Amino acid sequence: EIGLVSGSLQGTCRLRYLPEQVNIEMGDSVITAKLSTAFPEGLLIGEIIALKPGTRPSEVEYMIKPAVVLSELEEVLVIQK
Repeated sequence: EIGLVSGSLQGTCRLRYLPEQVNIEMGDSVITAKLSTAFPEGLLIGEIIALKPGTRPSEVEYMIKPAVVLSELEEVLVIQK
């Protein structure tokens, strides 16, 4: 499924703007898509750990536990085209 991942101040990420009839379960992996122009395809973002329902099905937010603890990174690799 295609959606938008954004950060949060709680140390998790949010996955939003998914189709209403989405088939996502707790523990599913979230990876980057080839549709992204900012990130290469197939990078592991994290794992679905919870959902926050909205007033409409299209407003559901899936909470993601990042694959790494970003605040503990010492070095990063910048990938350029």
